[in-house]
Formats: sequence, structure tokens, C-alpha cells
Amino acid sequence: MQCKKFQSGVSLLEVMIAMLVLGIGLLGVAALQASSVRNTQNSYERTIAIVMVDSVIESIRANPNAGAGAYAMSDCVPASGGLIGEQLTHWVTRLQQELGDSVKCSIVFNNDRYVVEVNWKDERQSEMTETLIRTAVVL
Repeated sequence: MQCKKFQSGVSLLEVMIAMLVLGIGLLGVAALQASSVRNTQNSYERTIAIVMVDSVIESIRANPNAGAGAYAMSDCVPASGGLIGEQLTHWVTRLQQELGDSVKCSIVFNNDRYVVEVNWKDERQSEMTETLIRTAVVL
């Protein structure tokens, strides 16, 4: 069986088009995987921040002397010394280890209410985004 002149090379062209479509599809899968990794890391960081905020809130609730604003701090620097100051310094150190050096935190005391804020920049995103976790506890 002989091929006609106008049909020669058709199967090669079909293979090349199939390879092009497959290549575009694989590029899409790779981009989706990269986006998934970024979102997973962002979710991990949010979870760490929430767990860390919950831990300091539980420390505030467990301390009977917390009502005097002893846990207040700004710019990740504890306002008080002693055991509470040491505890907050350890907490800030763990935050910086988990979320990076861009972490900012504050604990504000006002009228028997503590507001804990933690925010950080996500360097892995295509644009620098800042994430904020804010929780309040009433004594």
C-alpha cells in the first residue's frame, strides 16, 4: 500500500501537535502544583499563628495576676519583667522562629480585655502580603 503524496508526514504532524498539547497541559499542572505548595505554606503559617495566640491567651487566663495588664506589650517587647516578661520573650522567640523575622506582635490591655495581634509578611507569595491574626479575651 502506497501513501499518496499529499498524505506524507501527516502522522508526524499529528504527533507534534499532540506533544504540544501535552506540554501545555504539563505546564498547567506544574503551575497548579506550585500554587498548591504556596497555599499549603500559608495555611501552615496561619495555623502556627493561631496556636501561638491561643497559647498566650491560655497563659493569660491561667494567671490570676493578669488583670493588671501584666501581659501588655507592643512591638514584640514585653512591658513587664519577671516571670511574665520571660514567658512573653520566649513566646516572641518562638513566633519569630516559626513565622520569620518579619513577625510583629502586640498584646493590648484595656478595661479587663486583652487583644492579641500577630502579623507577618509572606515572602513566598508573588507579592509581599501581610497576614493578621487578632483575638480578644475578656477576663
